[in-house]
Amino acid sequence: MKRTLLFGLALGLTSLSFGQCDITGVPATMCLGDAPVSMSVESPGATYTGPGVDGDVFTPAAAGLGTHTIDVEAPGEGYSVESGTFDPIDITSGSTSLFMGDDNVSGALPIGFTFTFFGTDYTNFHIGSNGFITFSSGMPSGCCTGQLLPSGTNPNNLIAFAWEDLDPGNGGAPVENVVRYKMVGTAPNRILVVEFYNVDHWSNGNNVTLHTQLYETTNCIEIHTTAMPSDGGLHTQGIENASGTEAYTAPGRNRVNWSAFGDMWSFCPNVGCTGSYEVEVVAGPNVEGVIDAEEICLGDEVTVTATGTADEYDWGVSIEDGVAFMPDAIGENFFIVAGTDLATGCVSTDMVS
Repeated sequence: MKRTLLFGLALGLTSLSFGQCDITGVPATMCLGDAPVSMSVESPGATYTGPGVDGDVFTPAAAGLGTHTIDVEAPGEGYSVESGTFDPIDITSGSTSLFMGDDNVSGALPIGFTFTFFGTDYTNFHIGSNGFITFSSGMPSGCCTGQLLPSGTNPNNLIAFAWEDLDPGNGGAPVENVVRYKMVGTAPNRILVVEFYNVDHWSNGNNVTLHTQLYETTNCIEIHTTAMPSDGGLHTQGIENASGTEAYTAPGRNRVNWSAFGDMWSFCPNVGCTGSYEVEVVAGPNVEGVIDAEEICLGDEVTVTATGTADEYDWGVSIEDGVAFMPDAIGENFFIVAGTDLATGCVSTDMVS
């Protein structure tokens, strides 16, 4: 049994996008004979360097006795997809409405701040009437069903909130069937909100209301679904990069027939981290076992005794240190003593026969 201590972290930031790595898996004090352990941090793609390190595994015996510094850096690749609290931002007042027809993509619209999407900065976006926004000009309307993401087929570079065959122009009543957007908040915490309010599925209704919210600084995306009743078609909810080679989708919503009411999914870029921590490798206690007779007749007693620098000794079940006992088998009998240093938790063993 080992005593586990807190890590001693020494942060070394390399850029503003990097944070402190919180390392798990390795206690601050390890015994020389402990088994190798795996290290991990929150961000993917971590690289570890230092004595006794091989990949993401630290081996005390390979590092040797002493205090060792292990460095870690994780680039923060990809996005994390998580469900969250349904809480759309109301933009009924002061928003800009678009009177879009069926199978239509808007011109360039201002985000209101610089938004980073798959590592590229954007200040404009385009709304697709079929339930997505894209950061690339000249994209097709994506009619008439959501793609299976990722896909190299355009449209790409997009956020799909309910991509299928939607029709904001159906009925021609803006109050009932609205696409609108608004930038809210103040720097550096501004939010772009894009709302589809009561937008029909073509051509059978089943109206859709959703808010897509883009966050400054964190570059997170939230999709708040008030109502997305199924019309039997294949819908997609997720994000995809400009080349159509990388995508992240809400579970169960990648070109399938789904419906949702009052839920939220977020897509946040994994933030990189860097840091270092110290691991002290300590030796186990000196342990020596002694037996008072190396050869006896069956039925005779022997006594085993442990000496050394350990605080506690354990010979196992039914054997007490310094107390005579009777071996119950003919042949060579092996007896192992384990000595524990209570200050470090390290254990050493010795064997007599």
